[in-house]
Amino acid sequence: FCLFWVAARVLVERASGHLGRRLLLPAAKPGKKPKKRPKRLAAKDVRRLEKFQESVWKLFAYGSLVAYGIWVVHDEPWTYDSATFWSGGACPRFCREWPACSVVEYKASVKLYYAAELGFYLPGIVMLLVWETRRKDFLVMLAHHLVTVALLVASHRVSLLRVGAVIMLLHDISDIPLEAAKMLNYVRWEEGSTAMFAVFVVAWVATRLVYFPF
Repeated sequence: FCLFWVAARVLVERASGHLGRRLLLPAAKPGKKPKKRPKRLAAKDVRRLEKFQESVWKLFAYGSLVAYGIWVVHDEPWTYDSATFWSGGACPRFCREWPACSVVEYKASVKLYYAAELGFYLPGIVMLLVWETRRKDFLVMLAHHLVTVALLVASHRVSLLRVGAVIMLLHDISDIPLEAAKMLNYVRWEEGSTAMFAVFVVAWVATRLVYFPF
């Protein structure tokens, strides 16, 4: 999965680069003869194009993870009843002394979901260090990636995959409209960016402030 996500990013950014150049280059005004497109972007537009490509990539990645995550957990009873996170033998490996406790064997699809997420965040740390545009929140994002990897590994190690899978899905959903809003902002479509940011706020509140804690 690490190799898959790296290859996917190369392909997605290459494709989005061609699209971004067309969107970022100035268009001719109505009634005027179109100007010859410049072969190179200005320095400020190059930086904006790089950010646009990153947002397209993250939109693709989070969209893929959410789509697969929904397919994995949509028919599981523990998705809708959080009490079942801890019942039916779904006990942590370090708590075998609990009454009637035994470690359950999870479906291959759930394990694959974990592998896909871990395979995304591990190279994501390297990408953040050497690939992506350095931003003001660099240290915050680096800490976020490191903590996410630690949580994925630890929850898998102690067999808390039910609650882990649902938490992963809840935290990825709101990233889709967020990256879409950024992408539209970079191509200077203010109305579309504002609308997607509003969708992000609703999704973030619903998944992280309502469903997640309750």
